[in-house]
Amino acid sequence: MMRRGLGSSIGLLCATGMGVSAWAEAPVKFEEVFSLVKSNVVGVSEADLSKAAAMGLIEKLAGKVELIEPGSSGTVSANLIAKTNMFENAFAYVRVERVAKGLGQKISDAVKSVKSPKGLVLDLRFARGEDYTAVVDAANAFVKGEADVLKVGQDVRKTQARGEGIELPVTILVNRQTRGAAEALAAILQDQKVGLLIGGRTAGQALVFDEFPLSGGQQLKIARTRVALPSGKEIGSDGVAPDISLDVDERNERRWLEDPYASIARASTAGGPAPFLTSVTNRNNRRLNGAEVARRHREELADEETEPEPRRAEAPPQVVQDAALARALDFLKGVTAAPRLRGAK
Repeated sequence: MMRRGLGSSIGLLCATGMGVSAWAEAPVKFEEVFSLVKSNVVGVSEADLSKAAAMGLIEKLAGKVELIEPGSSGTVSANLIAKTNMFENAFAYVRVERVAKGLGQKISDAVKSVKSPKGLVLDLRFARGEDYTAVVDAANAFVKGEADVLKVGQDVRKTQARGEGIELPVTILVNRQTRGAAEALAAILQDQKVGLLIGGRTAGQALVFDEFPLSGGQQLKIARTRVALPSGKEIGSDGVAPDISLDVDERNERRWLEDPYASIARASTAGGPAPFLTSVTNRNNRRLNGAEVARRHREELADEETEPEPRRAEAPPQVVQDAALARALDFLKGVTAAPRLRGAK
């Protein structure tokens, strides 16, 4: 029986009408593939082959398996809060970058720094973290009483009774890049009815990792436990579903994080209106003598004194273009207007 190399096998599949993608979706035994490649591939050492197999496995399981090189802490950013802002002189905005120890206090301090806010937008888009103790602490900024909020393995974690908390209407922004502890925080706030989730599904990577040393000095982080709500409902691989779902391009969202007023639509290449041209001429086109020039000058001065000063054109108000943020602000405006509307009846 003729032995075929890996390239020949792929070529045969294509020739018989079975595409590479269909081949990739068929059940594949790692040991079988590794053995065939090792026996047939040219120009690759056994060490390189082993490394390629290991890295391919890690890459395929990204989000559940992570390789940490020696000397690397694995921490992407030291910032907990990336930005705070105020919209429409009424609504506080806090964008979280990483869920870690101290986040709850930082959120509370950020809200307190705003004068008389009527609502809060908590932006968890692109936020991440692995500290599930910090998740409960952050939730405690909103949940004043003692309550079961998170289950990690068999360990049920709860908030603590405290004298004060954020009691504003809250909206929480999430997307597919809301990962780990950040999506657990979103799930808790939704489950505790703290606020409304707006955006896209989260990443589905609310996992607890254990680290294992490798012979080369690296550490291999492996997800061993899923995180769940107190009811036992896991935050699964499909992530946390928002209350209001929006399909927004990730590139646009990243740009709006820097400038929520940025217009994503392509700028018009057409020029604006031509400048308004004026000309003043003497309709009789005759020469004026000195006395008439002086008289006309006095009349012009008198007209200038009696004419009101032209009003300065006011700059149009900026409009939030960030789709999720705009929806969140609309919701908060509706909620804060509701008591006034009820009182008007």
